[in-house]
Amino acid sequence: MHVTGRSSSASATLAAIVCAVVIAIPLAAISIHFASRFDFLPYWTSAHLLAAGHNPYDRTAIWAIEKALGNREAAPFIMRNPPWALPFVAPLGYCGLRLAASLWFLSMLLLAALSVWLLTRDCPESRPRAALFAPLLISLLLGQLTTLVLLVTVFFLAFWQKRPFVSGVALSVAALKAHLLILVWPVLLLDCCRRRNWRIAAGLLFGLAVLTGLAFLLDPHAWSQYRDAMLADSITFQYLPNVSADIRFFLLPRHPWVQLIPSLLGVVWAFWYYTRTPWNWMEHGAVVLAASALLSPYSWPGDMALMLPAVLSLRAGRRAENFYLLCCLLNILLSLYVHSWASPWLSLIGPLWISWYFFARRSKQLNPT
Repeated sequence: MHVTGRSSSASATLAAIVCAVVIAIPLAAISIHFASRFDFLPYWTSAHLLAAGHNPYDRTAIWAIEKALGNREAAPFIMRNPPWALPFVAPLGYCGLRLAASLWFLSMLLLAALSVWLLTRDCPESRPRAALFAPLLISLLLGQLTTLVLLVTVFFLAFWQKRPFVSGVALSVAALKAHLLILVWPVLLLDCCRRRNWRIAAGLLFGLAVLTGLAFLLDPHAWSQYRDAMLADSITFQYLPNVSADIRFFLLPRHPWVQLIPSLLGVVWAFWYYTRTPWNWMEHGAVVLAASALLSPYSWPGDMALMLPAVLSLRAGRRAENFYLLCCLLNILLSLYVHSWASPWLSLIGPLWISWYFFARRSKQLNPT
């Protein structure tokens, strides 16, 4: 039995590696070739401005660089991450676009692989599932920082009990996209209060202090520059392909506060979910993280990569695995069908994967063997 289990794990790992390599090669080629059109571009432009001692959020300078690269959009593509992101993107300022895009893709791919390994140490048979998880592939393709946020969040889920302070420090990096964890933060506070253990919170605050200090060293005026850039960017009136934006633009498109309603309702649900079971972050926190990504007021299809911990947490049966392949196919068709990453059709990606999770969990409860 033990030999059979090891053989099955080895086969699953080999299958995952083969799938990852087959998919990663064309994905890398597309990501690097179209780097000037994808989300990687604002990281690179901001890094170049920073390296030259300029404002990394300067709209005029960013637009000039983008136009020189052939970008014909009606507005500049600005890095919307807070200055905490500057230490991570700063090295890009010393590389050309293609070299930087190549190094960035390789780095994000390694972070994704490490995330999968941490998530599947006890469930290696689910590794091939990760290689086909479309939101993660979209995040890698576009060069988004979501892959980094995924890794630090997975590290927290895996080591919150054994290494609470260190896991809190790691989780501080998720502040690069803090809105994607909008349900996680209040539950984390509640959990610290209930356990009367503040080591995770202390690590989180320490990590934020370090990131803030590094950002200040790189650019002492970064926070005021970021504030001015976001005000000028008018992001509150931009449509985003997610559940919250769909509700707002369908009901009251001129009222940005409507976009917060799903998140607020999600917090109520998260508190209820927390109180109904003995809490374990790897098991239950993964579900809250998935719901948080789904209900975030600001998100893109690649941000649904944060659903991966929940997706890989289940030992799915054959019906669920078949449904998984169908979801992958639907996800790919949605991505190919649209002509813009702001298409309303892409807001179906989050509900699609949440639906798979609950289907797989329900199938497991009905057929525990």
